[in-house]
Amino acid sequence: MKKLLQSISVISMIFLSTGLVAQQPKPTMTDLGKFDNWQAASFEENGKTGCFMVSDAVKSEAVEGSYSSRGRVYMMITHRPANNTLDTVTFFTGYPYKLNSEVTIQVDNGAKHILFTQDDKAWVKDANGDKILVDAMRRGKNLTVLGTSARNTKTRDTFSLTGFSKAYAAINTACNVTR
Repeated sequence: MKKLLQSISVISMIFLSTGLVAQQPKPTMTDLGKFDNWQAASFEENGKTGCFMVSDAVKSEAVEGSYSSRGRVYMMITHRPANNTLDTVTFFTGYPYKLNSEVTIQVDNGAKHILFTQDDKAWVKDANGDKILVDAMRRGKNLTVLGTSARNTKTRDTFSLTGFSKAYAAINTACNVTR
């Protein structure tokens, strides 16, 4: 539950920082359940339902260079059907990325994706890429994320995909998304 509250706080900050809820009341959240390594929730904002699922990295390491401290490392998949956005994949790295760098995500089933970065986040370049990555994650067992910090530390973060499909089904149901 603590991780869900942290995720709710983070998603609220994302909405506020992007102006998505400027001058609006805070979204209300509903816990949809914990599915092994993934937590799912829905939110109501301005009478519209959105959903997300989140998981923390199971392992984070510096593969070249080092870091003295690092914030929370996690990944989130978000549906906002009222805005026609589904399967938005966001990776939070716990440090600022190197300016204009890219991140590589490798799913154990062979799927490889390149994400663009901004500050401490990385995203897939387009909605079709999000869908392709989510489909690969549904079939995989784990994935790794390779990135480079602003201090040139190369990192590898590993996520378990155990529970991914069940959490994904929960957010699809809550957001009335057919996949």
